[in-house]
Amino acid sequence: MLEAIEADRKNFQAFSYASENLRADKEFVLAAINKSRNIYRGIGEIMKSISEDLQSDPEVLIAGMENCAVMKEYVPEKLKADKEFMLKAIKENAYAYIFASENLKADKEFILAAMRKRIGILDDVPKNFKADEEFMLMLVKENVNSLQYASKNLLSNRQFILRVIKENPNAIVFASEEIKNKIKDLLE
Repeated sequence: MLEAIEADRKNFQAFSYASENLRADKEFVLAAINKSRNIYRGIGEIMKSISEDLQSDPEVLIAGMENCAVMKEYVPEKLKADKEFMLKAIKENAYAYIFASENLKADKEFILAAMRKRIGILDDVPKNFKADEEFMLMLVKENVNSLQYASKNLLSNRQFILRVIKENPNAIVFASEEIKNKIKDLLE
């Protein structure tokens, strides 16, 4: 049956012909998800066809995320709010950050852990964090490139830029032109 699933990568219907017992067998489902690697429609067909217990099984959901970036519709709200689950999901696929609960997206530790996996999640971080000096300084300590997501006001704040440059001199590239020019004048 797994060979049929792998061979059926164009119309993704082979899994629906598996017996109900096979579609409720966790090992079989995990193997089928693996065979459908990186094919959203294939993962979707599998998720629609498996037992309800497996549809909310964290291991099955993580396997789906590893193989497919668009699992949002299959992750129960309870798990979207579960910090441990979402960090595992992000470890497998950084895009999982986009469907974390709003409470998790407001959790600085969660954001920092997610940013360590993929800096691009900072696109989706609430604006108030991007304007928070201490938070952005914490991110810079992890990855200076996080400054590209800082608010314009923060990047124009001389005191903040000086603090950031003390942490990482390469941070100067993210400063506003006005601050870069002032620093250049001081150095000349």
